[in-house]
Amino acid sequence: MKQRAATANPAAIAAILSRLQVTKARHTQATATLCDAYLAEKTAKTATEQLRDQARAALEQYRANVFPNCQTAINRYLNQFNAGFHLDSVIATNTRGGPTCTYNVVINNVAVAVAGGELQPGNPSFRNT
Repeated sequence: MKQRAATANPAAIAAILSRLQVTKARHTQATATLCDAYLAEKTAKTATEQLRDQARAALEQYRANVFPNCQTAINRYLNQFNAGFHLDSVIATNTRGGPTCTYNVVINNVAVAVAGGELQPGNPSFRNT
């Protein structure tokens, strides 16, 4: 035994001992409790993501039904006021800041985007119209 111990590699023995200590710690009650809590939170996260996806689908369906009705109602009021323009292409979009909508204002049968669009010579823009 003394001869084997004299020729043994201390780094290999330390690595084996370290691995055995980690294996022992993995099976303690404190670690098992933490692992169970982690798995419970992971399951809860999956359930929350499913609820989020369902809510997003319900919101998209609501938008698909409501936005055309709002566009029609607004255009009806604009027509009653003889405004000379109307809204077109009301579309819901999701941005990092939250949900929003984009639309065009139709003036003299030319659709002008309200948002986005850079000023370019010869192209109608909401800023120059």
